[in-house]
Amino acid sequence: MNRSTGSVAPVEIDDRVTVATPEGVDLDLVVAGLGSRFMSSLVDTTLQVVAIIPLLFAATLLGRGGVAVASVGTLVVLFGLPTSFDAFAGGRTPGRRLSGLRLVTTEGDVVGLVPAAVRNVVRVVDFLPSLYTVGVISVLATDRNQRLGDVAAGTMVVREPRPGGRRRPSARGTDV
Repeated sequence: MNRSTGSVAPVEIDDRVTVATPEGVDLDLVVAGLGSRFMSSLVDTTLQVVAIIPLLFAATLLGRGGVAVASVGTLVVLFGLPTSFDAFAGGRTPGRRLSGLRLVTTEGDVVGLVPAAVRNVVRVVDFLPSLYTVGVISVLATDRNQRLGDVAAGTMVVREPRPGGRRRPSARGTDV
């Protein structure tokens, strides 16, 4: 409690990162936690499964040609779509959009194609041995809640500022 004003200071439970931009502006970013990342991933994985099911039916109906189409289509759904959303949709997959999250570089910039591709290829390692065990351990062990794909690509998942939300001072005293 602040004795001079009689008010209670707000408790900060969010992991925050302050990034200095080349323009001299400090960005105060709230790093996404494991729970919000899980919900985002759950939505995205559900959409991927829904997209893959017709490909599996095509594989059974069309024989060898269908297997080839289903294999290429599955790779596109599992790696191409997330990479495209990361690089060309402002770092917001459908799940991240619903969860109020965004993928950015560790400098707070928009993610380009190469980091997005690296991040999604390393997802295979994050999934090991099953159900993102390595990724979860990595998120819990890093200061910026990054899975191995994020570390390799120089990215992090952050909460988007809420419209009309309260502005908080950054670590250096500049409102962001």
